[in-house]
Parts: sequence; structure tokens; C-alpha cells
Amino acid sequence: MKLEFLERLELLKILPQENNYLTLIIIRNLQDKLGITAEEQELLEIKNLPNGRIQWNPITAKKCTKEISLNKGEIDIIKKELTKLDNAKKLTTNLVDVYEKFFALELKEKEE
Repeated sequence: MKLEFLERLELLKILPQENNYLTLIIIRNLQDKLGITAEEQELLEIKNLPNGRIQWNPITAKKCTKEISLNKGEIDIIKKELTKLDNAKKLTTNLVDVYEKFFALELKEKEE
């Protein structure tokens, strides 16, 4: 699955921090896959700001995509978290594109 830099950041934010051991191992592997490489950090000109926030070049961020291979367990965790947010009406506009990528087949079936 091809994911943009900002989509990966949003996914990292919604991953659960607590769960059973096996699920946490899957989440840790998922964090590694979604994380930012040293090359991306340089390309995006990522900087830590004094207030604890980070800053990056928004122009290169749009172009910074990464092909990520996800297994069923990883996809299930992401879909579960997106579904929780959707059901609680806490899905944000930043997650709409990500939601559509993960639920593309289901959304297409609903339209038909």
C-alpha cells in the first residue's frame, strides 16, 4: 500500500499503546514500517522545535510516499482503530484519505 508521509504520521498517532503481548509485537512492527527513515528526515527537513513540536517542509511532504507491505494482522489493527474513531464520530479530516484506502473495497460494495 502506498502511503504519504502525513498519512503515516496519522496512522502512528491512532495505534493503541496498550494491548496484549502479541498485539503489541504487531504494533511495534507496524510502527517500524510506518516510521520515518533517516533519508526522509533529511529530505523533509524535519526539525524539533523548542515547544516540543516538529516541523517539516510541506512541499516535499506531499511528494514523500512509501510503499508499505502490510500483513493481515497489521491491517486488522489499523481498521479496528479507524472503525472505533468512526463509530465514536472522532474521525478527523486528516484521516479521511487513510480511511478510504483501508476500506476501499467495503466502500465500493456499499455504493453498488
